[in-house]
Amino acid sequence: MTATASLPELHPFSGAPDSLPGQEVDGRAAPVQSQRLRLLLCPPPEGLDPVQAVFAQAIADQLHGVTEVYSGATSSGLAKAALPYDLVLLGEKRPSWWQLILGDLGGRQAARQIDTSILLMRRPRWPLRHILLICRAEASDELTLPWVAQLAGGFGTAVTLLVVVPCIPALCRQPGPYPIGLQTLLHPHTTSGQRVRYLLQRLLAAGIQARIHLRDGEPDEQIRQEAATAFYDMIVIAGEGDGRLRHAVLGELITPMLAWLNTPLLLVRNPPPITLPRQSEMQTP
Repeated sequence: MTATASLPELHPFSGAPDSLPGQEVDGRAAPVQSQRLRLLLCPPPEGLDPVQAVFAQAIADQLHGVTEVYSGATSSGLAKAALPYDLVLLGEKRPSWWQLILGDLGGRQAARQIDTSILLMRRPRWPLRHILLICRAEASDELTLPWVAQLAGGFGTAVTLLVVVPCIPALCRQPGPYPIGLQTLLHPHTTSGQRVRYLLQRLLAAGIQARIHLRDGEPDEQIRQEAATAFYDMIVIAGEGDGRLRHAVLGELITPMLAWLNTPLLLVRNPPPITLPRQSEMQTP
């Protein structure tokens, strides 16, 4: 029998912030670092198991967040309730085989319906020692930077930047994937090269050493291969944009991932409203 943690509806989970934006403390404006992110914890119907509960609390502490708990019954209700929050912590059990066949995936519904950033807590573990950051060489990749910087801070967390390589369209190639070469992809005079280099520079400025990986095959298969070769504690990816041309080149990545994913996934819709300083910057003389 698996123990579960029963959680009531919408109550403070990790304590109120020391001060809120716009408030005064001892006649002075509240410092920026005292403002905390708003997190919404959505446990499954059977409740969080102890591992998920510990993971949710650790994430809230690492992000300096205030967490409230939602116990509604529908994904549409969650989508509406999540609007004022910065991040939804979604507790979802791994789907059974018949759910995978029928496509009845709660995580997929949440990914499509919720406009807030989502952390899908599948088989969580703490601390985060290795994060896989998915890069499409698009402008949306930048949304993931403040989240990764905050989650990786303080643990010496390794970050691997997987640059998803689009394949040449089928009409323009022989059968089999022929990815764009590394030299072209990372060249400083290409848009993709400039964006990848920018991500690396920003991570380095945050004190995070990142390495670049590339894989062969279709875009979804590249992510699956990389996830299978290392023990990643979390995968981070920006939300997918709309448009037929974009889907024709890269395809849909997030929905296929949810069919095989066995590690937490952070789906970033927007950056946190406040970029908190690193611990070294918060120290005052």
